[in-house]
Amino acid sequence: MTGQSFAGLDPCVHCGFCLQSCPTFLVTGDESDSPRGRIVLMRSLARGELDAADRGLVFHLDRCLGCRGCEPVCPSGVSYGPALEEARRLIGARRPVPFSARLTASVLAEPALRAPLMALARMVRPLARRLAGGSRAGFMAGMLAATKPWQDGRTAKRQ
Repeated sequence: MTGQSFAGLDPCVHCGFCLQSCPTFLVTGDESDSPRGRIVLMRSLARGELDAADRGLVFHLDRCLGCRGCEPVCPSGVSYGPALEEARRLIGARRPVPFSARLTASVLAEPALRAPLMALARMVRPLARRLAGGSRAGFMAGMLAATKPWQDGRTAKRQ
């Protein structure tokens, strides 16, 4: 496998321990939206079997939250995060970041805007399960529905 970052995928034996720790897999149930499925895609990218502009590769890697919840449960010690970052770097070099993504990132980076949006997200969480579906908005609703509310009733701190 080429690249230092992709070498971290070598220990993966596809055991599946990571599946239940992956929020996107839990929402979609799609193997390609699991760490195990994404490792297959990233290995194909590293070997040159997939191009960084491949729509399927981009689609499934874009859905990964990058939370790395899969790493602590992996008995083989796969370094998923660095490989994901490298794959995203390669993808980013091949395509511009969409305006909607740049706008979302800039809004969420601004504390004065982020706090009200998070409060709104908490209010609509009960509706999110009904809105979950195959569209992008439906996927986001599903991800919101899959999050757990804070157990102690706290609210977001204002900055």
